[in-house]
Amino acid sequence: MYRATLTSVTKNEVLAVTGELLSSTTESSLEIVLIQGLLKGEKMDFVMQKTTELGVVEIIPVVTERSQIRATGKIARWRKIVEEASRQSNRTRIPIIHDVISFNETFSQDPKFNLISRGDHIKGFLFWEHNGIMAKEAFNRMKGALRITIAIGPEGGFSEHEVEIAKSGGLLVTSLGTRILRAETAAIAALAIIQHILGDLGNDLSGTQDLL
Repeated sequence: MYRATLTSVTKNEVLAVTGELLSSTTESSLEIVLIQGLLKGEKMDFVMQKTTELGVVEIIPVVTERSQIRATGKIARWRKIVEEASRQSNRTRIPIIHDVISFNETFSQDPKFNLISRGDHIKGFLFWEHNGIMAKEAFNRMKGALRITIAIGPEGGFSEHEVEIAKSGGLLVTSLGTRILRAETAAIAALAIIQHILGDLGNDLSGTQDLL
């Protein structure tokens, strides 16, 4: 966000001269990328809106082995949803919504997703209902990280093969507890916990009063 001075306003255009770069108080210093398995109905709309409010910077919709939806024409709709959610939550950054790809392609050598890891470096987390270390322990392993990727499966969850692909791509298999969460709930819960432990939700707000 920049400070700007209006120089001309007409019916068809507004001209301004940009000045100093302003710091944002609504954007987390932690960049979170969400890999989300395609969901049925309006569930994806809900995930797009709520994760935007929680500060996600990129969403990659993917087709997995167990996806019940294999294609979509809603990309433009989702981009509109995140734009509106960004405005509503007073964000200065609109999340990038990628075109739909397969889950395997996400871990290809294509550099635009920035998910490829080398050696034992952890890039983020894949949430799986069948196994994985507890979320708090997993998140503590990435304290100080500036960019984290999280992967949430569709209604049927990830297959064991996909879990192995994600592990080789630098994602740590992680559990959100013993209760089975709906896919859209898991995305929101995971993002909120990460922002609390590693991002800005756990920060003290200057000038606020203790309401307890």
